[in-house]
Amino acid sequence: MAVRKYESVEEGVWGITSAQERVLFTGFNSNSRNILFYMDEENVSRIGERYVDTTCHLINHFSKSDDCSVCVSTSRIPELCEDAKYIFSRFDPPLDFSFSRELEKYDDGKRIFFNSPGAQQLISDKSYLKDFLEMGLVSDMYIGKDQGEIIDFIMRNKDVVMKPRFDSFGGNGIKRLVAKDYSEEGLVKKVSSLKDEVPFIFQKFIPEIFEYGDKRILLLNGEPIDCYTRFPGDGGFLSNLHQGGKDVASDLIDLDYSIIEKIKPWIEDNGMNLVGLDVIGPYLGEVNAISPGGIHTIDRLKYSFSEEKSSVNRIVKNILEGHHEN
Repeated sequence: MAVRKYESVEEGVWGITSAQERVLFTGFNSNSRNILFYMDEENVSRIGERYVDTTCHLINHFSKSDDCSVCVSTSRIPELCEDAKYIFSRFDPPLDFSFSRELEKYDDGKRIFFNSPGAQQLISDKSYLKDFLEMGLVSDMYIGKDQGEIIDFIMRNKDVVMKPRFDSFGGNGIKRLVAKDYSEEGLVKKVSSLKDEVPFIFQKFIPEIFEYGDKRILLLNGEPIDCYTRFPGDGGFLSNLHQGGKDVASDLIDLDYSIIEKIKPWIEDNGMNLVGLDVIGPYLGEVNAISPGGIHTIDRLKYSFSEEKSSVNRIVKNILEGHHEN
C-alpha cells in the first residue's frame, strides 16, 4: 500500500489492509477515497470477522476495494479528518460533545460525514422528536419537568413510556408507566421520585409493537436500503436485542415508504446521510444517527452471507461510486 507518511504515528490508529488485517497507520493514500472510522476500542480486534457488528461490517467491505485507503482510530484525533474523504464517527453514546465540536471544523463540504457532527449533536437529545408531532408521525409526548403536567399526561394517555432524554441507546433506561397500576397517591409519589433522576421524555405507549414489531429501516441519502424487524421478548415491551428482543427478516411496506417520504426533508436538512429509522406500525419511534446499526443483522437474516445481494455491498458501492455527493 503506497502511503504518504506522517511524521509521527498516534497510538490507537491503524490502517486496514484488503485482507482486513490491522497495520501501523502512516498516512492515507494520495487519492480521493480515503475512509476514516472512529470506533470503540473493544471492537477493533473483531475487524475481519463476519457479521460482528455494523462498524466492522462496513470496514471489512470498504477495505476490499483496491483504490480505498481505510484508517481506523480508537483515539479522538480530529486532525485525521484532514486527508479523509468519507468519515464515520461511530463511538457509542453518550456523544462526546467536545470531540464532536472539533470534528465540525472539518465539516466544510470537502469531505462527507456519516453523519455530520451537528446531526449527531441534535440526535443525542431525544427532544428532536417533537419536530414530528404536528406531522402525526410520533405518538403523543410530553417534554418537561412539571410534575402536575406529567401526571396529567399519564392519566390522559393511560399507558406511557418514559425514556432518558439524553444519550440513551439500546433501550437502556426506558420504563413503562400504566396509570391503572397506581393509586392517585401512588402516581404522585412515583412522579415525585423522578425529580432526582435524569431528564425524561414521556410518550404514549404504542401497543402496535406487539403486532408489527419495531422495524429498523436503513436509509442512505434519504433512500431506503433495507430493513429488519425486532419483536419484544417474552413478557417484555422492549424490542431492543440487548433487552431480550428477537429479530426477524422483513420487507418494507407502503406505510413505511409513506413515513420515509415525510421524514426525508428533515433528514436531509440536518446532514444525516446514513440513518436507522425505528418504525412501529404507523409511528416513527426514533431516528438513529450516532452509530446506527442493523446492516450486519439484515445481511445475516436476509442474505445468508451472499456478498452480491448484501445491504452492506449496496451501501459501499453507492458511496464509492459518488452517488452520495451533491
